Amino acid sequence: MCENSSNFESTDAWFAAAKLAMTSPYDSLGGDEDAVREELRVTILELLGKRAPAATICPSEAPRALHPENWRDLMDITRECAECGLCVS
Repeated sequence: MCENSSNFESTDAWFAAAKLAMTSPYDSLGGDEDAVREELRVTILELLGKRAPAATICPSEAPRALHPENWRDLMDITRECAECGLCVS
């Protein structure tokens, strides 16, 4: 058994953790990447609309507002949406 497996109580727990690590961040959100992108785009625009004209938001605010439990999984796609101009109204 590998040395890191000692953190798991059983082989089943190890396999469950490995399976979770290999899943897409979109799986827990219905698996639809386009829908997640649109949801993030709309949320980013809404958050920016509540700020002063020259103000910004923290990149994590949109995914945190939408999916507090797994917002970290959405950080890459959030940055992509913001950087490619999808959030320009």
